[in-house]
Amino acid sequence: MDGRGSPKQSTVRSKEAISPLVRADALPERERLSTFREVLGRQMLRLDLEPLSSSYRIDALVRSLPGLDVLWASTSAVRTHRTRELLCDNNDNLLLQWRDTAGSCAQLGREISLAPRDGVLLSCSEVGEVVLPT
Repeated sequence: MDGRGSPKQSTVRSKEAISPLVRADALPERERLSTFREVLGRQMLRLDLEPLSSSYRIDALVRSLPGLDVLWASTSAVRTHRTRELLCDNNDNLLLQWRDTAGSCAQLGREISLAPRDGVLLSCSEVGEVVLPT
């Protein structure tokens, strides 16, 4: 709030900070999986996305701020993993992930089960995976 009780204006203009909602069903069905795996997964997130069902669904919203990228997404069952191939980008960021459903996570030789609403902090400089079966 400023001194007059009004909310302060953001220093980041919204068109620079937030992407439009990205929906898989906006693409032709035969292109959905390959587009999301390559563009959202490998290029933007530097993760390999592997759907666990024949029909893949994702709605995603990406917000980029100085030093912080945030992704809100709703997906069908998926396995995301950071492979040795993807480690060559020297990304040492941290990734915080949580979801409304159960799943599992593996990194640094450890595997844990995730209950609904659990969060997990992962290092992007190490091989790892998160499996979200529902």
